[in-house]
Amino acid sequence: MLSSAMLVTVLLPVALAALCPCPSSPTSEDSPVCGSDGHTYPSECELQCAGLSVAYPGP
Repeated sequence: MLSSAMLVTVLLPVALAALCPCPSSPTSEDSPVCGSDGHTYPSECELQCAGLSVAYPGP
């Protein structure tokens, strides 16, 4: 059971990112943001695709 939960935790963000494509070239809105999961994301788009919210701007 625990391994299934871990697998979902790892694969779900990857699957969501595939369904929510962000621009491949940098835009003026691309700047690192810290997510509610404690990780830094290269853009708010990628953070939102992971289903998270912004904890604070910047790395």
